[in-house]
Amino acid sequence: MLHGGPPGPAQLQHPRTSATASPQQANASRRAGQAPRTVSEQNNANGSDVNTAGMPPNACKTYWTTGECENIFSCKFRHVKAGTSIREQEIVPAPRTTLNNDDVADVSNPFTAPLPGVVLTPTQAHNRLKIYLKPDYDFRKAEDYYTFVTILQSANPQNKTWFIKDGMEFLQLMGDPTGSGIRRIQDVLSHQNVSADDPFSPDTLSFQRGYLPVLAYLSSEWVIRSTIQTNVNALYSLVNNNLDHIALTINRCMSSCMDRLSFDEPGNRQSGLHIFKALITPLHEFLKRFKPCGHSENLVNLVRNLSGWLEQWGNAICMFHPQFSDGIVSLSLEQRRFAVSQLTKSIKPLVDLVERSEATIRRAQDKPQRAARMDPATRQRGLLLQMEVTFQPPGELREAGPRHDNDRASIKDIRVVPPHSELACTTEAYLPGNIAGAPHHLPAESMERLLDVQFRLLREELIAPIRTSVGSILDDLGKPSDEKTQLGELVKKNGGLYKCEADRDSVRFSVYTDAKFGDARHKTPAKRTAYWESVGKKRLTQGGLVALVWKTAGGPPRVYLGITSSSFNDILDSAKKSENRVKIKVSFFDAEVELRILRRLQQSKKEERETKFLIESPAMFESVRPFLETLKGQEPTSMPFSDYLPLFNSSDLSQIKVAPPAYAHPQFDFDLRCLFDEPRDLSLRPHDPYSIARAKEVLRLESRLDDTQADAMVDALTSEISLIQGPPGTGKSYTGIELLRVLIANKIRPILLIAFTNHALDNIIVRVLEKKITSKIVRLGSRSADETVAELSLEKILMNVSKTRKDRAQGRAFGEMKRAEEAMKEFMNGITEENHQAVLLDAHLYSHYPLHHTELHEPPFWIRDLFEQSQNPEFEPVDKQSEPKSLLDFWRQGRDLAFITYGSQDTGSGAIVGGGRGRRRGKKRDNGDAPANTITDASNHPIIDCATWTNARETFFEESCGARMIPPTPTTNRTLDQLLIGPQMWNMSKSERDRLNTHLNQELLQESRHEQLEEFERLKERHREASLEWKEIQDKTKLEVLNNAVIIGCTTN
Repeated sequence: MLHGGPPGPAQLQHPRTSATASPQQANASRRAGQAPRTVSEQNNANGSDVNTAGMPPNACKTYWTTGECENIFSCKFRHVKAGTSIREQEIVPAPRTTLNNDDVADVSNPFTAPLPGVVLTPTQAHNRLKIYLKPDYDFRKAEDYYTFVTILQSANPQNKTWFIKDGMEFLQLMGDPTGSGIRRIQDVLSHQNVSADDPFSPDTLSFQRGYLPVLAYLSSEWVIRSTIQTNVNALYSLVNNNLDHIALTINRCMSSCMDRLSFDEPGNRQSGLHIFKALITPLHEFLKRFKPCGHSENLVNLVRNLSGWLEQWGNAICMFHPQFSDGIVSLSLEQRRFAVSQLTKSIKPLVDLVERSEATIRRAQDKPQRAARMDPATRQRGLLLQMEVTFQPPGELREAGPRHDNDRASIKDIRVVPPHSELACTTEAYLPGNIAGAPHHLPAESMERLLDVQFRLLREELIAPIRTSVGSILDDLGKPSDEKTQLGELVKKNGGLYKCEADRDSVRFSVYTDAKFGDARHKTPAKRTAYWESVGKKRLTQGGLVALVWKTAGGPPRVYLGITSSSFNDILDSAKKSENRVKIKVSFFDAEVELRILRRLQQSKKEERETKFLIESPAMFESVRPFLETLKGQEPTSMPFSDYLPLFNSSDLSQIKVAPPAYAHPQFDFDLRCLFDEPRDLSLRPHDPYSIARAKEVLRLESRLDDTQADAMVDALTSEISLIQGPPGTGKSYTGIELLRVLIANKIRPILLIAFTNHALDNIIVRVLEKKITSKIVRLGSRSADETVAELSLEKILMNVSKTRKDRAQGRAFGEMKRAEEAMKEFMNGITEENHQAVLLDAHLYSHYPLHHTELHEPPFWIRDLFEQSQNPEFEPVDKQSEPKSLLDFWRQGRDLAFITYGSQDTGSGAIVGGGRGRRRGKKRDNGDAPANTITDASNHPIIDCATWTNARETFFEESCGARMIPPTPTTNRTLDQLLIGPQMWNMSKSERDRLNTHLNQELLQESRHEQLEEFERLKERHREASLEWKEIQDKTKLEVLNNAVIIGCTTN
């Protein structure tokens, strides 16, 4: 049984009472999901029907009549409800000044509870916030800061008038990177005159009242647990931008408080219980996001001082006669010691994180030291010594340097998807031993080491098959062409199964060329469909990992990894349509290959001796990748149960002390009445040995549990980590169900219920429902065989959630995502579109060869006339595909040369209709059949005799140029250098034009390659960020559903 933390999420949402509740309570309209309205619509809706008598100026009509406004903090009008005066509505309750058990319990939370002080309702906060959101607002005196900070301090679940929707809306408003709210927070954090001893100066900001509450908000529950990471990261960027100033300010103010042995200021009592929590948590959250800043000297000094101050404060308040003026001394000594121990436990990860950053610097400067030889009496000496001899650390720590460009000492720097260099690397990968005492580059018995080992071994299991497959293919490609290889044989057969013997493992993988496998290329669609139906779950599965091997003549092969994104039905449809090919969609990880494919589509001629084929890996990459990304991004200091999970060098774990659950403060007790069939009062205090012994004795004698079940129950409830084991039939599942009953009866929630299989998970959920322990269950995953449990899946619940208004943030994110998709589509079309390429080539000519560009666009008059005639829509061209779209096309195709050359391909099609200026080439639309005496060639082009052709051309030139003379056709054959020097574009022969055009295209390709790749990467990143923001906002609804759950069930796979 794992007790992961306090029952905080249970407080994330509180039921609203009625539609006629006061402004501090909820209105039923929000729950009913009314249609959205803009600010102007809602304030003017039903203008003729709304009774606005007595409504104050600039008040929101909707809020006046209903007590609710959908726009919440974004509404531009004042929120006042009919029947209440502004004075009554703005009454603020006096702040609480004494500490209680809740304050002690809150210290074990992973987030910061609000500091003692004035709290506002959402309505009050809204009305006060408007002035601070004006773009030109400027704080004038300290009281202005305190009012703003009070608003921040009010946005928390402990303020019962606020609900999760209010908190999320407020966070989006304050965390908007371009908004005014974040600038006001910046103003507070960058204040130059902060003091803990001078609270009444108009130019001085109080550390306790004005500065510290902002840091507390940054680490409050609604911020830390928000799915909108864009807003959260924007807020913590403020800390990053003002890091040194913040560190120095805290150092100075805390030193002053510790010197005078009090955090109080006149009229404002403060306790170190809140002060230390409000400093430790945001600093830890900040370092998790901006790890390089752990090297900041000012921050390192602050963390070390903070640890020392905490120890000094803890010793002072726990004395028989406390030596520190602090409200916590009114609590029992047991409660004080518990609070100090929890704060000490919370600061340890922060200190470890800073020390680890410094150790990383030292390791980079020093040579890696191998692990000391292990005690042969307790270690697997032979294996460990062998590992010691062959140990080669990762990345830059290796004496010979990194194995490839993805070989890194820190897993945070490793790309989950292996690049080409890693796939082609022949050096053995770094795989750490997963046993205690094995050599490793990270400290022993640390969470950092455990995460490193788990990430590398899981990743190796995922990518080893594709790496072995690629290595075998590259080996075959590197052999002489006349040598027989397995790949060569498969290519002859248009693909097949490649069998590879790699060390002790045998790897088989599919190689696809023309996808010729059995009936996959059968002439009958039904046979092809039947084949893919039989292998559809084994080959080309959606989310499977594939590798594209691409080799051009004279160049080395390149390997690009991607994910099969075609569904099973997509492949079936493709198999029905073609007997020779199966069409699949692949999402590549590398933007370079996508750009390369686009360029390949630009080319009109097929590259010679080009080899491309697809390798399929048996690994389901997409199902494992989220775990790898989580392990990679997990901050070791934030891992739950870090005292128990690492690999300990000693096999004797009896010295490890298992603490009570984090939510069980000294005064906490379990009510165990639910374990008795007859009414019986029994409580259990996890910190009280007498209470533990008594609970076991009473449960053995009087409860539904037998002796061993009673002991297991009490041990599980009093330990933050517990294992219940026993032979079949001893009641393990029964004890687990009763354990759930106790936890839920004592409002410990949410409970994460994990089972190894879907069947086991469904069985537990069914029994919980049958025993009516709770019905607030959400099941993750949709593979439930039980119809009742299937209705509890997160997907089903989300489908039944009432469709509320599409909030503005969601609409903006969706719009940005669609705009990013359109920009990507436009970019890709631009690369492949012939007209776009002509525009780029013309621009290239203008930039690099201005004389050639001028010559091109100032052709002889007769050529201009011919080109304009070709663009006239009145006449239909013979060949629409090759019809020139620009003068550059006209020049490249040599249409002018064909016009003045008898016997060319253009002899017939370019004949003048009638002749003379203003006449048109081509065939006039609907001109009927050709004359009876006209002879046509195989392509139905009219063939005319030389005399007729000459007469038509002479007539054309006489009317166009004033002379019956046909210009000679250029036949020169100059070198490229000569063509680049001489700009006479229209005097070039067709072969010269081809030569120059090829050179210009190659130059353009090289010049634009880097720019296009950068632009492509930028657009992909823009789309990724927009999609991420869209997903984060979508996750808000999921979070609201999960926050209401008592049990969240899932499987390990």
